[in-house]
Amino acid sequence: MFLTTLARSAALGVGSIALVATSATAASADAYAPYAQAAAHVSSNGTLLKSKNIDNVTWSGGGVYCVHVSDPRIDLSESVFTATLGRFASRGGTVQVSMGRSECGNDPRTIPVISGDTNGNFAPNEFYLTIQ
Repeated sequence: MFLTTLARSAALGVGSIALVATSATAASADAYAPYAQAAAHVSSNGTLLKSKNIDNVTWSGGGVYCVHVSDPRIDLSESVFTATLGRFASRGGTVQVSMGRSECGNDPRTIPVISGDTNGNFAPNEFYLTIQ
């Protein structure tokens, strides 16, 4: 499944996004990720389902998710990010990490995750994010 999901992950083209933002801060279950500094399982509507050292996800209503890393000891400038689509993601959808996005306020503690459809447009998708 990992290889299939990874193969579906591709660069996302230009699209449009909605201007309404929602924030998911509801208590999520702890993620078991012993080899990751931080990890998250995020639903297509931006709900944080499971997490480790991630306390908030803001969703723009399109395909831009802003994932906030809560542990200040994690140096994001030296970290490696992996984003993969979840099992309920759109068939042929894409997901990528894109640092320094204005949609996330250029916050240095926030990881922008961009998801899209097969046509390169921003689109909501369930995803997993790990930070090593």
